[in-house]
Amino acid sequence: MAELRTLGRAWGYLLVAYVALRFLPVRRVEALLDSLARKRNREISSARLARLVDVAARFHLRPMTCLLRSLALRALLRQHGVEADLLIGVRRENGMLRAHAWIEDAGQPVGEPADVRRRFLPLISTRNPS
Repeated sequence: MAELRTLGRAWGYLLVAYVALRFLPVRRVEALLDSLARKRNREISSARLARLVDVAARFHLRPMTCLLRSLALRALLRQHGVEADLLIGVRRENGMLRAHAWIEDAGQPVGEPADVRRRFLPLISTRNPS
């Protein structure tokens, strides 16, 4: 039952991030999600939270980008007492610039391949404010 509630929260955070990013910069959206994320004592692994966000994103009303997924995951991690970083990186692919957002906990990507930093050059990193 706890995972079902967490899945529901992930879905809600994705929706809030989707709407808020239309009007606010990323840092303000982070602060908004932080204000919604009250700490919980339940123990769910970071990897499991990432999977729940992916499930919620797959069954959402609109396509959810990596930035929206990362913002939702960061809020869920905060709820579970994990202070994580949001990173946004870029790479050149076929002459075009591609961007990707992901979450790191203690320098380790959460729900991403371990080589994400080699594939994308991090340009922006935000630390969860306390």
